[in-house]
Amino acid sequence: MIQATSEELQKLIDEALEKNIALEIDESRSVDEISEPRDENQDSDEQETNDYDREADDGQPSEQTDSESLDSSYYSDDEVPDTESQAKGDAYAAINNYGSDVTMTETLKKQLSMLELSPRELFIAEYIIDSLDSDGYLRTTIADLVDNMDIQENFLSSEAEVEHVLVDVVQAYLEPAGLGARDLRECLLLQLDDKKSTIATQNAYNIINESFDDFSARRFEKIKARFGLSDSQMADAQKVILHLNPRPGGISADVDSYKNLVTHVRPDFIVTNEDGNLIVSLCNSPVSAVRVSQDYNEMLEAIKKENSKSEDAKKGRAMIEDSIRSANIFIKGLVQRRQTLITVMQTIVSLQREYFLSGKLEDLKPMTMEKVAEVSTYDTSTVSRVCSSRFAQTDYGIVALKSLFTADTSGVSNAVIKNALKDLIESEDKSAPFNDDQLVERLKTLGYNISRRTVVKYRDEFGIPKASLRRE
Repeated sequence: MIQATSEELQKLIDEALEKNIALEIDESRSVDEISEPRDENQDSDEQETNDYDREADDGQPSEQTDSESLDSSYYSDDEVPDTESQAKGDAYAAINNYGSDVTMTETLKKQLSMLELSPRELFIAEYIIDSLDSDGYLRTTIADLVDNMDIQENFLSSEAEVEHVLVDVVQAYLEPAGLGARDLRECLLLQLDDKKSTIATQNAYNIINESFDDFSARRFEKIKARFGLSDSQMADAQKVILHLNPRPGGISADVDSYKNLVTHVRPDFIVTNEDGNLIVSLCNSPVSAVRVSQDYNEMLEAIKKENSKSEDAKKGRAMIEDSIRSANIFIKGLVQRRQTLITVMQTIVSLQREYFLSGKLEDLKPMTMEKVAEVSTYDTSTVSRVCSSRFAQTDYGIVALKSLFTADTSGVSNAVIKNALKDLIESEDKSAPFNDDQLVERLKTLGYNISRRTVVKYRDEFGIPKASLRRE
């Protein structure tokens, strides 16, 4: 339960509901508001369940508050709020660069309704729209579309007819430009064809149309020689290309192709500074709350009062008692999960108090999993599970918990080293960017002794490509 994501926890709850007749959904509250059940029927269960009765030490940092709702907001790593004004209000608003498939589909079909199309063209165009992926690409072949329409819709067409509707209707008229492309090259060409013609746009079109592989591999010298371009003309064409949208099905156009995939995270904790007092709370989880069924409690009481000595009555009572006992243990597990999460997070905030007050990386102190385990009195493996793939919303943005820990024996946190690596790459000569070995050496001169493998890992986390693909 501790390491489970919201989706995984919901699956565990669904399985428990299916197996246990005495467990039911509690629609009046969320899973983070479940209180520990009082099981008056099970005096013999104390030893079995006492692992769930741990309470936070009096010395734990900050007070635990009731869970605060974030309206199931999701956040983008690239959109982390980093100013005080953002953190006060709009930091908690949903940030979603993708938009939903339904919204995209409805929008495109609305555009179709404004075109003068025959019934056949309209049907095929709508079928194509329904076949687009979330990026706006048509990944299905024309031949498969023809077969699918025949089998699923009993609609006979030809490849030539479907190709005509795709090219002359969907790709030609629907916005944004690039929708319905079958690969990235076609997507970029559709957008370039839609732009006002300039020398830079013409050069960009020729490069993508005739030297797409060379451009993807940053072989700029070869491209310049092929088209007779000067350095400034090459730079202008490159600027045009990098401002195209490789994901027209999404809402935003990310100019760098290696930053197309935006990671969305939902913070698990909220850390707020109230007059110097750091308050830790859990974000409301979109997971069903559960409770022991009152009907089965009443049924058990009725059987007890009846006090029948028959075998059937004894079996019925035993079955209900077992179901209620199991339900209580499961609910206690959910309560313990919440307590474990909040206690470990409070410990982290206590050990990194200066950082959470200032938001400055230089205020991070050396901190290990073992130290958090010692202070929180949990096992190191439990602390690791709590921190795995979890994030906290702070007054300075969203923070990955694992970034707060010491990376190596030098006692420097992961976040500090990552920041140094990012600064090195941002300040490098883009015509001769640092390779990974050079980055290792540069970091050593700054006092950060990490391996090449770690550099590659951190670089990948930032979505930064290798040196050959950073060359400009």
